[in-house]
Amino acid sequence: MTDFNCGEPLRLDLPARVGRKDGTLVEFDRCGARVRHSGALKLGGELQLSFKVAGEVFAAISQVLACRVVGLGLGEGGSTLFESKLNFVDERTRDIAARMLGVAQETPTA
Repeated sequence: MTDFNCGEPLRLDLPARVGRKDGTLVEFDRCGARVRHSGALKLGGELQLSFKVAGEVFAAISQVLACRVVGLGLGEGGSTLFESKLNFVDERTRDIAARMLGVAQETPTA
C-alpha cells in the first residue's frame, strides 16, 4: 500500500466476483478490499473485483496482497474457503472506491 490514508474499512457481507470466482466482499476501504472465496489466488497477481451496492456496480483491477485459508470444507461445494486482501492499482479507482463507500454507508442493507 501507499503512504496515504485508506480510511476506516467498512465491514460488509455482499456477493462479489473475484476474477472468475464467486465470492463475498467482507471489508472495503479506499485502497482495497478483503474478500472470501474458494480457491487460492496468486500473490502479486492482478484480477478484477466487482460487486453491486445500492444498484451501483463497482468493478476494478486489483492486486492480490495476501491470501490465507479461513476454513476447510466451508467453501462452495465443500471446498476450502480463502480470504484475500486486494489492493486497487490506480488512484482513479481509489477515488471511485471512496465514492462507493459513501453509497454503501448510506444503504441500510449494506
